[in-house]
Amino acid sequence: MRALGRAAWIGLVITCLVGCGGAGTEGEAGTGAGDDAAGGEAAAPAELVGSWTLVQLDGADLAAGGDAPTMMFGHDGTVAGTTGINRYSTTADMDLLAEGILALGPAVTTRRAGEPEAMEVERKFLEHLANPLSFEADGVNLRLTSGDASLLVFESAAARDAG
Repeated sequence: MRALGRAAWIGLVITCLVGCGGAGTEGEAGTGAGDDAAGGEAAAPAELVGSWTLVQLDGADLAAGGDAPTMMFGHDGTVAGTTGINRYSTTADMDLLAEGILALGPAVTTRRAGEPEAMEVERKFLEHLANPLSFEADGVNLRLTSGDASLLVFESAAARDAG
């Protein structure tokens, strides 16, 4: 019975090592999705991390005084914010982020109603975020584009607070 118990423990350890990647072959370390050079989780590009407020939608400035959609990027690829009416949360594809493409998973949102104009902004905002978009960020502005079209332009919270 004691030999069987020892064999079961050895089998469990081997299974864990193989399943968790601890027994990988040379050259595999750090190449999987979500890995960084230190062997931990990949980090979102530093220029994306932080809070952003939408200032332009489909090339048009948003009306002043309304509740503008927001986006907050975490180091781990989490993305959350408001649509101006509802809250949402999702995650970014870290491999595509490294290539300059923002591709978000399905968003979880609250389901409150709002004024028709605000609901239209929300609809367009979420519709754009449902598709992979190229991004450019400079610490002040974050621009999400598709081809030559600038779809969403955000201003960083730090820039808004300073200005």
